[in-house]
Amino acid sequence: MENNKDKARIDELRKRAEKILTGKPEDIGDLAPADVQRLIQELNVHQIELELQNEDLRRTQLELQEAGDKYLNLYDYAPTGYHTLDSNGIILDVNLAGCELLGGEKHRLTGTQFTRYISPESQDAFYFHRRELIKTGTKSSCELKMLKVDGTPFHAQLISSAISQDDRKTNHHLIAVIDISERKRAEEALRESEQRFFRLANNAQDMIYRFLTVSKREFEYVSPAATIVTGYTPEEYYADPDLGFKMVYPDDRPLLNAYLRDTGSWKESIIVRWIRKDGTLIWTEQRNVPIYDHKGELFGLEGIARDITQRKLMEEEIHRKEVEIAASIETDRLKTQLLATVSHELRTPLASIKGYATTLMDYDKRLKLAEKRQCLELIDQATDRLTELIDHLIDMSRLDAGPFRLSKAPNKIDKLIDEAVVEAQLRSPEHRFRTELKEGLPKLSLDGRRIRQVLDNLLENTIRYSEKGTEVVVRAETKPDVVEITVADQGRGIPASEIDKVFDHMYRLEHRLAQDPSGLGLGLSLCKGLVEAHSGRIWIESMEGKGTTVHFTLPLETRKGDANAEKAQ
Repeated sequence: MENNKDKARIDELRKRAEKILTGKPEDIGDLAPADVQRLIQELNVHQIELELQNEDLRRTQLELQEAGDKYLNLYDYAPTGYHTLDSNGIILDVNLAGCELLGGEKHRLTGTQFTRYISPESQDAFYFHRRELIKTGTKSSCELKMLKVDGTPFHAQLISSAISQDDRKTNHHLIAVIDISERKRAEEALRESEQRFFRLANNAQDMIYRFLTVSKREFEYVSPAATIVTGYTPEEYYADPDLGFKMVYPDDRPLLNAYLRDTGSWKESIIVRWIRKDGTLIWTEQRNVPIYDHKGELFGLEGIARDITQRKLMEEEIHRKEVEIAASIETDRLKTQLLATVSHELRTPLASIKGYATTLMDYDKRLKLAEKRQCLELIDQATDRLTELIDHLIDMSRLDAGPFRLSKAPNKIDKLIDEAVVEAQLRSPEHRFRTELKEGLPKLSLDGRRIRQVLDNLLENTIRYSEKGTEVVVRAETKPDVVEITVADQGRGIPASEIDKVFDHMYRLEHRLAQDPSGLGLGLSLCKGLVEAHSGRIWIESMEGKGTTVHFTLPLETRKGDANAEKAQ
């Protein structure tokens, strides 16, 4: 608006000046002195304005020249190849980067058809690209193959825009050419890598998968081996993102959850059980790697799962064989130990019988009647001891062989306890035996001889492993479903490390703990077998220096399992 006013003012001054210059002298004379003075003043002002405008014009021209030079520098030295084409596709100008891309000098490139440098297979693509540019006049882009001056091909991205002339007609085009050969090679390498991956994944026997965890939880890829491993097709995994978790065996789900929460543990594999589509259970070994985005945030995982069911079965079989071999070795060791112990234990009473029998035969007439009787009593004791050893061996072999035959009948447990305690007191008068039996103890269906054998063995151990003069207490009380019997002494106790072994075959505490170190070490093992044959339970509590208490229970009623076992026997 201001410029229009200035122009109108200048035009008016010019008209007035022309009128003055072309007018007659008398016309000037007709003017009043004040008007003449004002006219001269306006002409002077106008002259000064013209001088200032000329100065501005020269400065503007200089700035335009500098801007043009800068533009030419930017154009010529830009890292992108620029090519200016006329309406016929002739190269009017090209910058240094464009010359380098095409491999030619500027003066040789200008004036040539741009299509000369388009590869034959890309001519159609360039034609449609340029036609669209002429039609719309808007910037557009395309990728095609170009040729250098020497015929060397390269991949390029073309970004074209129209150049408007002063008459507003769009007949020139500016085309930026970017060499994308490296990118194309990288894309081709990536494509080949992906093709190799998919060939391997699609033909692998292991299940390979890619699972995304952000925005939308889903399986992005599942290999065909999923059908072989799990019975589910890849399409079923794509349809149900939770299928991978649903088929995990329930007991293993907490383990899998903990594993997935700690991505640091993913460097190790995890073994879990899966339930196949047909319901069968398989063992799988999974190895996963986290996938992170450009911000370093986890957005998925890739993994491989292998069916290791056969391997697990083989491992279990190997473990079973190892256990069997260890048991066999232990059995052989026990047999060797048993033979050595039996030989020793049997030899002692046999030696006594042989010795006293020989004495009676050789010195029959010399021995007094009391001496003969003493020899016979010692022979009788040795025979009892020998019979006891043999009975223990026979009973243990029966227990090891399978179901033990019991002759059950109603028995009063308090009577069995009283009889066992009385006999123990006779065998060891130096110990004090006492019973604490609750009133109203019921009759039990049991094999009286075998339970008496249990009581005798336990009382024999109290005599053997406690000091003379100490007290032994036998208690019995009714508890829910069972009667519990305990035998407690005030002996030296059993070390904590030994308690778990006391029911093993051939187990004996060190001889230094026993008052009488003889025996096969079958007593507690035999007690355990006899109590369990009655569907009872036996265990030990002991503290070194304070004594040992043996507990065992007997059921109040005969269980159906016992009745069936007796019937079968």
